[in-house]
Amino acid sequence: MLPVVKPIGMDILNDAIDSLVGSSNREDWTPVALNVADATVTISKDKDEKEVLVECRVRFLSFMEKKED
Repeated sequence: MLPVVKPIGMDILNDAIDSLVGSSNREDWTPVALNVADATVTISKDKDEKEVLVECRVRFLSFMEKKED
């Protein structure tokens, strides 16, 4: 097994987040709940996760890096 030097996947996600954040006004955003688990990332309309907007299955999600604000 080879060691992972840097979480390069987060660079791609951070670039995508920056692109989305810059493409619209914050006043137009819809508040959501984001749930990150080891096998899925789920975006729901509320904290109770009753109305799921997007659910993405992921493989081998073993780390997360905090997005810079």
